[in-house]
Amino acid sequence: NYRIPALLTLQNGNILAFADKRYNGAGDLPNRIEVMVKISTNNGTNWTGEKRVTPISTSTMDGNGDTGCVLDRKTGDVLALVAAGQGFLKSTSNDPIRIKVVRSKDGGESWLAPVDITSQVYGAGCKDLTRRNWQAAFVTSGNGLQMRNGRIIFVLNVRQTTSTFVENYILYSDDGGYKWRVSRGSPKNPRGGNEAKVVELNDGSLLMHIRWTPNRLQSRSYDYGETWTDATVITDL
Repeated sequence: NYRIPALLTLQNGNILAFADKRYNGAGDLPNRIEVMVKISTNNGTNWTGEKRVTPISTSTMDGNGDTGCVLDRKTGDVLALVAAGQGFLKSTSNDPIRIKVVRSKDGGESWLAPVDITSQVYGAGCKDLTRRNWQAAFVTSGNGLQMRNGRIIFVLNVRQTTSTFVENYILYSDDGGYKWRVSRGSPKNPRGGNEAKVVELNDGSLLMHIRWTPNRLQSRSYDYGETWTDATVITDL
């Protein structure tokens, strides 16, 4: 089974197509999942064979999937952020779903060993006194964002308590994806919503669109993603 596609165009025009290779059915983590990528050098007409992004998975607890990807335009590095190990709903602060960064320095041809950044983000190993009690977090799959000022941004789906209510924080890096920080705030709303996406507008503000049923939610940030307006319902999409 292949799920969770993500497409990324590089500065030379090459296209990277990521997908989860799921061995034990189509289910999410915990599962035997590996991230694969194919590359096209002719605008999607032809593709290479599969190239492995994450290590070989041999059990349900060592899988990696749900890729969020971004190109660092300053260095040319490609970053793939993946969820690993535990599942989102079973995750706890003491046994968290992991967040890992996998980096390619040659346009996706090869990938460095995954770097676990979970303790920078949340869970019992986190130094932040609030986030160390968060129960689960993962990065929205698909494209991340690099702002014009170089900041790399992903939406972080957060379950702060044992409930299933999800909030949308920002995970960001100002040094090319080595050190990561979490936004001070998230779009406040009583409805939840998840797997949001962010774009940078012409005025430098950020627009977040949030998956929700039956409509979508929208929020704005005017401080590079640190704080967000209350989420509003969008009915014309």
